[in-house]
Amino acid sequence: MRLRRALLVSCAALALAASALAQGWLDRVPPEIHGEVPARAPAGEPLTVRFSASEPVAYTLAYGGETWEAVVQNLFVLRVRPGEHALVVTATDGAGNETRVAYTVTGVGAPAAELHVTERARAGDPVSVRVTLPEPPAEVVSVRLGGEALPTFAADAVEGGAGRSVVALGAVPLSAAGTLDVEVVVRDPFGRERTLKRALEVAAEARPVQELGLTPEALGALSDENREAEAAALREAYRGAAPDPLWREPFILPTEGVNTSAFGLPRRYAVSGAVSFHQGADIAAPQGTPIVATNDGVVLLTGFYPIKGGLTVIDHGGGVSSLYFHQAVMVVTPGQRVRRGERIGEVGSTGLATGPHLHWEMRVNAVPTDPLAWVGRLLP
Repeated sequence: MRLRRALLVSCAALALAASALAQGWLDRVPPEIHGEVPARAPAGEPLTVRFSASEPVAYTLAYGGETWEAVVQNLFVLRVRPGEHALVVTATDGAGNETRVAYTVTGVGAPAAELHVTERARAGDPVSVRVTLPEPPAEVVSVRLGGEALPTFAADAVEGGAGRSVVALGAVPLSAAGTLDVEVVVRDPFGRERTLKRALEVAAEARPVQELGLTPEALGALSDENREAEAAALREAYRGAAPDPLWREPFILPTEGVNTSAFGLPRRYAVSGAVSFHQGADIAAPQGTPIVATNDGVVLLTGFYPIKGGLTVIDHGGGVSSLYFHQAVMVVTPGQRVRRGERIGEVGSTGLATGPHLHWEMRVNAVPTDPLAWVGRLLP
């Protein structure tokens, strides 16, 4: 009888042990978990994280001073904290086995780009708009000066090195007055945009009107037909302009001589005629004086025209071009690459000119700017 009872107890114990094993009470293997957690995320924004496990588990999450206890779902939405924080995940299976994994999540603030632009300029001045980008790098979506979109390029394309600045070159129109708005939009890798604004004050300058008193014969060259033909030639030439800068040194004067007519002067070609602005700098020099390229670039256009005379247009990339009028001789051809200081022609009096001189222009995005503002400078 006692033997029978002992056997019954032993069988019951074995059955209980088998039941416990079946229920996982004797399980000592911790669960395996896998998490989909980004290393960087936009601070202040909701972040969805997902987890999966090798068996049914309950999750506990700790992040940024908050804890979510005994959560059974595998998808969570957290609010990203600024800076670097640990996200600790604990998975507990039915037998009480735990697996703990820590992830580092860096909450990245809004784009902290810096905008640098002069506060004051004159009508006709070239303007540099510089945007210093944060880390991780954002991108410049747009740059506008007075509502006009400006192309951009990396500053290191001109300055060398490996900086994080983007530059846009613009021109203050000769007709500008008051203030011009500078507006920059940047976007970070998470798609967040930030708008930076500055006001550029345009200094007022009173300039006397220059009376040229051209002869009727000379005025005949200023026909609408000639003006449009020359403008069309320039528009076509600019189609081949390079988007990125081609220069790496400061700009230089293209010839030696006497400045006889400054940029931006209001002038009349005939008595009681309409007033227009001088779009370049006139440098008087003897016939045949060498003319050199003001900086590295590619020749876009050469030819003789009724108004501009012997004309050469050089593209310096980045929206910058130089123009040389009234030449007697031109020694370069379209498509030719020229170097800073390389001879491109000779001073003459061709076209609408009263004597030998070079009319020199510096344009930004086809808009004339003061050429002397470029001399000795890498960027305006």
